[in-house]
Amino acid sequence: LKLAAAQRPGRLTVNPSPPVENPDVEAQVLVYFDTLRESDIAVSTTMLTMKALSIDPTFHEALPKLLSHWVYAFLNR
Repeated sequence: LKLAAAQRPGRLTVNPSPPVENPDVEAQVLVYFDTLRESDIAVSTTMLTMKALSIDPTFHEALPKLLSHWVYAFLNR
């Protein structure tokens, strides 16, 4: 990596993930997620998506594809 960066400095970059669009909703979903996990309740992506939409019905425009991308990124954070 260092050799490649020495030849082309643009190769030594860090790609930050996109910023969180609605941190308030994500914070509330995180509390919900943590509460369920502390109670040893399995949490599905559908549960997280429904919780986010119950907090903000316009979250990610309520589009299934956008919500699917969001929920997996949320779980990785």
